[in-house]
Amino acid sequence: MNWERIKWHGQDGTVAEVYVDQSKSVVKKIFKEGGTTVSGKKTKYSADVVSACFKNEVEWCHKLRGHWLPELLEVHESKQTFIQEYCGPDLLTYWQNKTLHKRIPDIVEQVTNMHEFFKKHNCYKINSSLSNMAIKNNKIVAYDFKWAQKAPLSAFWRKKEIECYREYISKIDKTLPTILENMI
Repeated sequence: MNWERIKWHGQDGTVAEVYVDQSKSVVKKIFKEGGTTVSGKKTKYSADVVSACFKNEVEWCHKLRGHWLPELLEVHESKQTFIQEYCGPDLLTYWQNKTLHKRIPDIVEQVTNMHEFFKKHNCYKINSSLSNMAIKNNKIVAYDFKWAQKAPLSAFWRKKEIECYREYISKIDKTLPTILENMI
């Protein structure tokens, strides 16, 4: 494979190394202590936290498989690595280029439906930034579930979920944070 590090364009990147092979339409995420994240910085988290993030992400990818997520293709437990379908540029790219609503005219409805699906599976994604969503067949897909939490949420995680709606999802549409907060 021809792996290239994902280029930083404003997303945070705190735990995993992320590589893409666009010719094969796949993404590889490597969870390791001291790994260089998408932000270009080394993860500040301990091996235990990095390992927990890997396990959490794989668990949610299996639970939610086939619905609103890119396909999970391979998991290598011993290397804390997985390969997932690459669905093209993230929504942050389209937002920065001012083409997001042109590309996805029904984006508010899709984001709402996606979050309703997550809630039906007791999943609070916590990290619904635009850099963690893409488009597959004109449908939004979400990835990066390393911080996702099961319901019911503690006060700490509830606050994080709401902050995400207000900081990131509000870029899509100012009404979305209220719609999504009412689902908690």
